Amino acid sequence: MQGADLAFYFNYANLNFTNISRSQLEINNRLPEGFYTFCFEAIDYESGKAISRPSCASAYLSLNDPAIIINPICESVVENISLQNILFQWQLSNDNGNLNLSQLTHQIDLCEVNNSWSNPTTAILNNQALPIWQSSPLPQNNYLYTNIDPPLEKGKQYVFEVKTLESNGRSRFKNNCYSMPYHFHYGYYENDTIDIVKPEDTFQFTLGTVSKFKWKKPRKALNSQFVTYTLKLVEVNENQDLEDAILNNSAFYQQTYLPVNDAEIDKTIPVMFWTNVKRMGNYAWQVYAQSGTQQVAKSKVQRFTGPPDIETFIAGGFLMAVTKLTAFNKVTNVISGKCKTILNPA
Repeated sequence: MQGADLAFYFNYANLNFTNISRSQLEINNRLPEGFYTFCFEAIDYESGKAISRPSCASAYLSLNDPAIIINPICESVVENISLQNILFQWQLSNDNGNLNLSQLTHQIDLCEVNNSWSNPTTAILNNQALPIWQSSPLPQNNYLYTNIDPPLEKGKQYVFEVKTLESNGRSRFKNNCYSMPYHFHYGYYENDTIDIVKPEDTFQFTLGTVSKFKWKKPRKALNSQFVTYTLKLVEVNENQDLEDAILNNSAFYQQTYLPVNDAEIDKTIPVMFWTNVKRMGNYAWQVYAQSGTQQVAKSKVQRFTGPPDIETFIAGGFLMAVTKLTAFNKVTNVISGKCKTILNPA
């Protein structure tokens, strides 16, 4: 007896369905995964009496797992963006022996995540990802994405899936043959902003003020992003614009620090440099941020002033501590600025 001899009995029109509908079976043309017992018994057509003993066999029906992605690693950042060169790589994990690997091909679907608040893992499912590229069927389990493929944008987030196809048209893989979606950033976001914490703009240091500079991580930096900061301080010439000074004047202090992933960064200028700050001198400073090979952010250029010509003076019997001196005429001894004192309780 051949399988074709039994085809009539397995025609859906000739079957009784229990715990599954005919329409469910017709959609995929296969039984759901699970443990089954298949029994055969010969029945007399006229009388309905059994004319053979039941013969049963058990089997666990399961689909193959879809492809497992190896590269790019999920949530990673592709830092080498000078030349678009991304290796997509995957493998089959639990081939149960019923596959002919020579009949398999793979298809990569690459999408751009539409916005920053979407969960990239579910972005494709929720229509929050824009399809930008689909590979042709690939016989191998890798693909090198280069400049001949659609260009990716720096700082953007992308999500992709790998679908495994069978040349015979069957679909013997879970999740409709799709891998789990993996996502990555193509480089880091550029033209970002570093917010300054202190000193505030136009701040005047005194001889007793600690030479501490503090700023925040770039606004749009990733949670896992390490940043290398460069702090630059220059003296500003009379009537010179701050931007021009920071670009063209020689730095009296410039330091690049080791990469960190801190929310706030504070650095103190070494005394050997800070003692060169002139009294009432005008200075500009700025912070630059770099991740990988990209300059990703910078602060606005801010101004500070060196220590005042006088730190204290007596007025009305009170010791006045100068906090900001805006002008001091050494001929007339006329000064302007701000100071503070302690008033004795009456």
